[in-house]
Amino acid sequence: MLQEQKGVYGALVIHPKEKTLEYDKELVVVLSDWTHEKPMNVLRNLKLANEWYQVKKGSSVPLSAVISRGALGAQLKMWRDRMEGADVADIYYPAFLSNGKDIASYPNFKAGEKVRMRFINASSSSYYWLDFGGGNPMIVASDGIQVKPVSKNRIFFAIAETYDVIVTMPDGTLEITATVQDGSGHTSVRLGEGKLIPAIVTGRPDKIAMMEQMAEMDIKMGAPSIVSNPKKKTPQYLNDKYGMDMDMDMEGMDNMNHEESKMKDMKHSSHNNSNHQQHENNTDNSSFDYDTRKTYFNYVFLEAKEITTFPKEAKVNEMLLTLTRNMNRYMEFKWTSYI
Repeated sequence: MLQEQKGVYGALVIHPKEKTLEYDKELVVVLSDWTHEKPMNVLRNLKLANEWYQVKKGSSVPLSAVISRGALGAQLKMWRDRMEGADVADIYYPAFLSNGKDIASYPNFKAGEKVRMRFINASSSSYYWLDFGGGNPMIVASDGIQVKPVSKNRIFFAIAETYDVIVTMPDGTLEITATVQDGSGHTSVRLGEGKLIPAIVTGRPDKIAMMEQMAEMDIKMGAPSIVSNPKKKTPQYLNDKYGMDMDMDMEGMDNMNHEESKMKDMKHSSHNNSNHQQHENNTDNSSFDYDTRKTYFNYVFLEAKEITTFPKEAKVNEMLLTLTRNMNRYMEFKWTSYI
């Protein structure tokens, strides 16, 4: 985390001996977050467990707002589990960058060209909503491994992940936006020349609604430290009795592309094309609520080109990873044992 916060990151592209995908040009896009603070000062502030960064970026949720929404019980439950509750991103960043710029422009791409965009999230602590203004984006690789091509207009982009996306250049300037998860900022990449084909800038989430839904889940947050006596309680016992267990009702998970499917149907319907274009060009706020957002928190859209399962006769060893933490203090300890 600390070296990335200093700007120590970069792209490494390994080309295969033979070209396996059809495209005309390629472009590497490295996303990053930037603060003028020294990384150690950032970490020191985080360990103080205050909301200073939330206040600076205007995303703090006052207790009065929580009470007025009837969510005090949810807030108390989150505090009990040593979580801030209405919390999405921890650090205030004055800038989010694409290849070192808030808006990175590349005018040399022409209409009709297929461009392989190699996206890398080199941020220190930022997740992004990656949205395309057009270009029929097609994911062809993830984390350096080719996948079966899948069309996606929106990608939830985690730290240290990579996605290779092939876009077909439209007649105009194609915009791709990366909006930080809590909606406090964004950065853009623009390809080509002419009329701008803007991408969605995702709005801020309803953090109170998110906290209420998290509080309703049957989540075990681990054993109290008083029972973590390795002489009396084995790691397996602690795992069985206190291990993290999330009973999460992800209604619609099997159809995770609900909103994208709806948008795609509109796109393929000629008489609704103008309405679809208007929807694509506006900031997405109310329609992209937490119920919709959480359907993106998975990788079910990625499918390997080759069989990746282990042979049935392969020997399997199980390892129990034990974790204890104080999320407010950014303290974390791990140990491993074989079962």
